[in-house]
Amino acid sequence: PQLGTEPKTALSKPGVYEGTTKGAPSRITEYRYPTGSRIAFNGPERAYKVHVGRVANFGVVVLSGHVTAHVTFDGAEDHITGYPSLPLDLNPYRATYGNGVRVSAAVLPAAGTYDVVFDTRAATDAGPFSFRLWVNDKTPPRLKLKSVRGGISVAATDAGSGVDPSSIHATIDGDAATTTWRGGVIHVNARPGRHTLVLHVADYQETKNMEDVPPILPNTATLRLRVKVS
Repeated sequence: PQLGTEPKTALSKPGVYEGTTKGAPSRITEYRYPTGSRIAFNGPERAYKVHVGRVANFGVVVLSGHVTAHVTFDGAEDHITGYPSLPLDLNPYRATYGNGVRVSAAVLPAAGTYDVVFDTRAATDAGPFSFRLWVNDKTPPRLKLKSVRGGISVAATDAGSGVDPSSIHATIDGDAATTTWRGGVIHVNARPGRHTLVLHVADYQETKNMEDVPPILPNTATLRLRVKVS
């Protein structure tokens, strides 16, 4: 393992951070075990250090940049935090199960120190990136009706891992509806008149939940409303 020789920045609290892989070392080409797709990371990587107590989960979601995140045990790229560390949707109760996601996490971790590494596939990918760190996210997003003019607008917020826009699914009177996400608001297309809205929204932690995390889909919010659209 080469991760122990990397310089690391400590992340003292959850939140959104910015970094860059430009000028960073390039010592790690593979993360294991498990090995996942065994993608080679031949570009530079930037490493951070996180210390957690007894929590249900913690992790990061990449918000921008050409990086892939892995959560590992302290100083060892050969000891990732199991399958939740891999950039995959592991939740078997979601339609997106098995899809790639820009999320790496640890579920039911032991208290201790962990590393979070943002790596690149090639030197040409080096540059700025941003990410959100969350710790102990056990709460689904909060949904609140904002407007019924020209459709239905619902505010969606999540103080933990953040709202996952790819999880948004809405039905109007039982039929799938088109949605858009912008500035923390979900807009659902609906014609004028009375309708029944059912809206499902998850956060990024939900991509890592499975049978080890009761109840099923604990990080998904559901909003059911009868509304009159004007």
